[in-house]
Amino acid sequence: MPKDVASMANVKIETVWKWVRDGKLRAFRPNGGRRILISEKDLNEFIKPICV
Repeated sequence: MPKDVASMANVKIETVWKWVRDGKLRAFRPNGGRRILISEKDLNEFIKPICV
């Protein structure tokens, strides 16, 4: 969930939403629901360039 990503990255949740809106971080709605999730794979792909 975006709030978990924000906590892990030590950023505000608004920053995570911006990354998602800008297409930098992939997110999805399972079964077309209201909840938005970020897969572990997508999170790892996103942070890989930051850590190198």
